[in-house]
Amino acid sequence: MEYKNFFLTDNKSGNKTREDFIKKNYKDIFDNINLFVEKNKLNEDLPFKEKIFLFIHNILEQPKCGNLVYSISL
Repeated sequence: MEYKNFFLTDNKSGNKTREDFIKKNYKDIFDNINLFVEKNKLNEDLPFKEKIFLFIHNILEQPKCGNLVYSISL
């Protein structure tokens, strides 16, 4: 599955970036995101939208700089 397209297509309501919505309706995607975070030892306390961003862009370590601006809107 092309996860980036999934999250960026037809998401005007913002539901696709809400943790509870993904967990309830797309359990496999929810599990894959959490597995990615765990496997790469990312901070599990990150907001879910940030987890999605790191996941779909395959960023394997958290940015250390507090000034990072994400280039897409989730």
